Amino acid sequence: MDHQRRRHLTIALNAAETITRAALCRLAAAAERWADLRRDDPAAVARRLGVPAAQLRRALALRPRA
Repeated sequence: MDHQRRRHLTIALNAAETITRAALCRLAAAAERWADLRRDDPAAVARRLGVPAAQLRRALALRPRA
């Protein structure tokens, strides 16, 4: 993942009112592990990242705007 894409995702996560601070920190630190998620089960990925599945789903929904 390039720096620009990571930056845009981090900004989108920060701007999202529905992403908790704890989830934001974990998701931003591991953006390359979820940002291009296509086929993996989001709940399984969320468990591996240590975030609630609902938080990962919200982050995934931000991708088109990031």
